[in-house]
Amino acid sequence: MFDALDEWILEISNGGVFRSILSTVIYLAIIIALAFLFYTVVSFALGIAQKKARTSAVRKISAFASKRKMNSKAFAFGFFFFLSTFSDRLGNVGRITGKIAVFGLVVTVMLTVGSAIDIISDFYATKSISKKRPLKGPLQILKALIFFVFSIVILAVLIGQSPIVLISGIGTFTAILSIVFKDALLGLVAGIQITSENLLQIGDWISIPSAGVEGTVTDIALISVKVTAFDNTVITVPAYTFLSTPFKNWHSTIKNAERQASYTLSINADTVTETDGTVNITAFRQEILKRISEDPHTVKDHSIVCRTGNPTEGNGLPLEVFFTVDITDYSEYCSYVSDHKEMTLASMSRFGLKPYQRSNSSGK
Repeated sequence: MFDALDEWILEISNGGVFRSILSTVIYLAIIIALAFLFYTVVSFALGIAQKKARTSAVRKISAFASKRKMNSKAFAFGFFFFLSTFSDRLGNVGRITGKIAVFGLVVTVMLTVGSAIDIISDFYATKSISKKRPLKGPLQILKALIFFVFSIVILAVLIGQSPIVLISGIGTFTAILSIVFKDALLGLVAGIQITSENLLQIGDWISIPSAGVEGTVTDIALISVKVTAFDNTVITVPAYTFLSTPFKNWHSTIKNAERQASYTLSINADTVTETDGTVNITAFRQEILKRISEDPHTVKDHSIVCRTGNPTEGNGLPLEVFFTVDITDYSEYCSYVSDHKEMTLASMSRFGLKPYQRSNSSGK
């Protein structure tokens, strides 16, 4: 068929430069038409799968494939594939287009494989297990390795060398990379440990006191973790921070619908007195314990503690209160604990107690 087309082009062009130009234009039009056919078939298949697939999994995967522009990648693959196939029919530009086609094919296959990994990640994220065992980090590692291998192949195509020659120099290249990208490699290792040891899950409420970070984990990537704070700002924290810096994870608290409430009051030790064998601060503590035990939000299976600590110079006598409540919403929890502390502080006067107030050393 194409031999007949070549003969027809030769017949109407009488050879020469015009034949080369005409051949190039006609075959490029054929290549584009065939690539567009690839695009149409893939787009049609994805559309049918999204609407008429029997299982939800297939519908979701096809939707993610559309989102990742797999039909466009099909067009690019078809274009470079047929460009490679017909390069010897494009006259004087055939040698150049042949190299361009090979380069384009490798790049297209690399991007297609990367998109396929992204589709797997998107689909896995719809499963409930993804919050406990996120795969985004490991899949990003796989994607990076694949891109690295394809990059070697692309470089080999550009310089006309065998990929094996380039691979032989990877040892030295890796040593250089380990120095230049030290922080990124630390993040990579930390990301793997976070995932494998299940240190964090999507939706966990965490706080890093030393960094002033507190909020909900919304994304666990290869070298970073995204945390959404109260004001909906997104904080990106390097993954290795969670291995090198102490942090709090409230996952168990929220999961069990329990949260420990605690606060400390500082009492003026001079106001502690004894009347008829009863110390006023002891009666005060018993009043607090009674109020806590009768509170409907108190979890009775856990300890309720109200104790006095060791007085320290300049700080008064500490009164420490610990108990567990069934309030997990953080804003509601903060309001509840504040109300409880304020009520306790206000009831001090009924027992003849006063809060400790540090005196002004200047005497003013």
